[in-house]
Amino acid sequence: MKKILGFDSWTMASNNYARLVNIFKENGYELILIHIGSWGHDKGRLKEEKINGLLVRDISYYKNMSILEIFKQEKPEAIIFLSTKAFAHQTANLYAMHLKIPTLHLYHGIVSVQSVNSNAVKAYKRSFYGLLTQLYQRFWKNFTLLIPTILIALMRCKMPLSYWRFVFRDIFTKINNPLSQATSPLIKTTLGCIYTEADRMHMKNTYMLKDHDIYSVGNPDLITFGFSSNDIGCSFQVDKSSLRNDVVYIDTSLVQAGYVFDNFNQYFNHLLLTEKYLMKFGFSMSFKPHPDHYHNGNLLELLEKSTIRVIHKDNFMSEIRTCSAVIVEPSTLSLIPALMGKIILLANYGKLSSQTYGDVLVSYPYSIFLKDLNTISELNFKISKQIRTRDFESWVEQNSGPMPPENMPERVFNALKKYLIQ
Repeated sequence: MKKILGFDSWTMASNNYARLVNIFKENGYELILIHIGSWGHDKGRLKEEKINGLLVRDISYYKNMSILEIFKQEKPEAIIFLSTKAFAHQTANLYAMHLKIPTLHLYHGIVSVQSVNSNAVKAYKRSFYGLLTQLYQRFWKNFTLLIPTILIALMRCKMPLSYWRFVFRDIFTKINNPLSQATSPLIKTTLGCIYTEADRMHMKNTYMLKDHDIYSVGNPDLITFGFSSNDIGCSFQVDKSSLRNDVVYIDTSLVQAGYVFDNFNQYFNHLLLTEKYLMKFGFSMSFKPHPDHYHNGNLLELLEKSTIRVIHKDNFMSEIRTCSAVIVEPSTLSLIPALMGKIILLANYGKLSSQTYGDVLVSYPYSIFLKDLNTISELNFKISKQIRTRDFESWVEQNSGPMPPENMPERVFNALKKYLIQ
């Protein structure tokens, strides 16, 4: 069986590859994920394991082989990335270019919920504490392993001086703003797959791909949470008086990444303040944590001691269907309540007062910037007056992605097969 490789920094993203295993197998290809978890992000993993049917190998499985040597041994027909911004991923991408192996950049979320223009630095203001913490955590690995690895790759592939300039520019840029949108030939792949058309311009401008090399494949997160086509606009069909006086807060893990909030206690206090005002105006508060909180930090422990109710993936849909409104940070998950037609409050108060949002959320007909928690008092009026409009239909068409979402893996394979080595 021919091979297609995935390349990633750890196993946390394995579900994004695992959903492709069956469609590839049906067409004669084995999908293997190779990750560099033992380099720091995911220590202690088995050298080889199966995760949801996906064969996963840490780079240590190959003993002392370099990424180039691994690719030469495995002889993949293509290589799939979920990101090409990290230096290790750029190294793998460079070797793939050198060996003339087709590469696919598969977006694993909807990027345009975030601010992806020149305001990105402002949108994700780094806390001083967060900056120091990340520099401490990453300095040794970057300067003793990752950066030397990409510099060796540049030498092996005999790349021109311009490529070296891109790398050194990125070293300094990542220190100040890891979310920089600066382009580089090292991040460009053969083709790209996006969930919805909303991200086409971002992939085109940031990763320098042509329109005909970008494919919209659908949003698999809808499947993960049990969203169906029947849920589109469902909030317009319910009696507003039957809704619970509950507001769901969807988190995007800014504190985990060292942005905006200095620590978990500070973020927890932000949530407590939000709940205080919600309760003042007759609402309770539920909180949907980002998956990162299940693995790092103590936010969930703090929430257990509060009256804020934590909701999880299994009951997310039922909670959203019956809640009154949703407060969001720039999260891909916020697309689900938006597709339902819920009122979306864009958190823009307190420590998030300078937070900006991407076009996907700003253009949503029922999104409201929540700049003052006292304005929550007007929420009941807005809920009672909410009706389905043509603007909503147009927004759904642009942001739902191809339907049904269950066919996403097949669309990915159909896009990739045009480029596979024959």
